[in-house]
Formats: sequence, structure tokens, C-alpha cells
Amino acid sequence: MFRAFVAEDRPAAPGEPARRGAPPVLLIAGVVIAIIVVAAVVLIAVN
Repeated sequence: MFRAFVAEDRPAAPGEPARRGAPPVLLIAGVVIAIIVVAAVVLIAVN
């Protein structure tokens, strides 16, 4: 039954927007925040 569910190929409803990933701005912000957190941990570990 699970394979039938996964293999089911149904198009999105007409009123339903297509799914997309996170907007690039959020992705870039997440990467910048991750770099800042890693840098802070390294600075704390060194001192």
C-alpha cells in the first residue's frame, strides 16, 4: 500500500502553488548565522 501511495502521480491542485525550497534570502541568512555561531564557539574555545 505504501508503494502505491508513493508511486501515485497526481498533479497539484489548480489553486495550490507549486512547492519551492526556502527563498534564497533565508538560505543566505541561515548560512551567515551558522558561520557566526561557529566563529563564536571557536573564539570561546581558544580563550
